[in-house]
Amino acid sequence: MNEIASVFQSDLEQGEEIIWAGQPEPRLFSSYDFFLIPFGLVFFGFTIFWLLGASGFLSEPHQFSAFGLLFGIPFVSMGFYMAFGRFIAKSWKQRNTYYAVTNQRVLVFCTVPNRYLQTLSIDAIPTLNKSANSAGTGTIDFGVITFPASITANSGIDFFTASGESLAPAFYDVKDVDSIFELINGQRYK
Repeated sequence: MNEIASVFQSDLEQGEEIIWAGQPEPRLFSSYDFFLIPFGLVFFGFTIFWLLGASGFLSEPHQFSAFGLLFGIPFVSMGFYMAFGRFIAKSWKQRNTYYAVTNQRVLVFCTVPNRYLQTLSIDAIPTLNKSANSAGTGTIDFGVITFPASITANSGIDFFTASGESLAPAFYDVKDVDSIFELINGQRYK
């Protein structure tokens, strides 16, 4: 048994066997980064401009605004995270996320920022969706995902999911996504 499969041993049910186990490929960019990167940079730039104005650097005579400065600090932090920090968070999450397909369920286990396990019975998968790049790395969604949630999913800003809705389990950035998709589909129709 490989090291990744051993992560799931305590969570297996009676008679359940792991058929496949893996982790996301280290990939920083998601499909919606063509929108998120420029938005994050513009937002961060605006917040820096705000702080410079509030600190008096952009006016003659220099007029310091403590309220403006304090009001802007959380937005600068958010802007920095959206422009740069989310890539660090995504990389950290990828290194601590594990996927498994068993003869009964699909499992997603993540150890950061809190330990959580998402499971879905093979028989209860409502929809199975696959997207892949030309190298064969891609995503498998086990359910319907709304458009707003799809923008933030696997981007480092997952916590911005619209209306706090819970995302269906998904295997993000898995290598050889076609064979994993076929494996799961085969289990569904057994």
